[in-house]
Amino acid sequence: MATNEPMRERIRRKLETAMTHMDEDFERVEFWAAALDAFAQPVPAYDPPHEFMLRRSGSTEGGGTSSERPAAPPRGSFSRHFRRS
Repeated sequence: MATNEPMRERIRRKLETAMTHMDEDFERVEFWAAALDAFAQPVPAYDPPHEFMLRRSGSTEGGGTSSERPAAPPRGSFSRHFRRS
């Protein structure tokens, strides 16, 4: 049986390597299946907290209507570079 032992050892190592690769493949399949499931779900509604919302200059908390025009940007170095001649 001594002559068959190297062959058995080689087969055992190949089987162990194949099982290790199969475990890694299963992990990859589980990861991508979970990712696909997450992307298949509808995007949940999002209502940001009001303390992080930007406000127009000059508007008050809850004052102002949607028909008001936004304030004109201040004239600065940017507008000087783009004057019409």
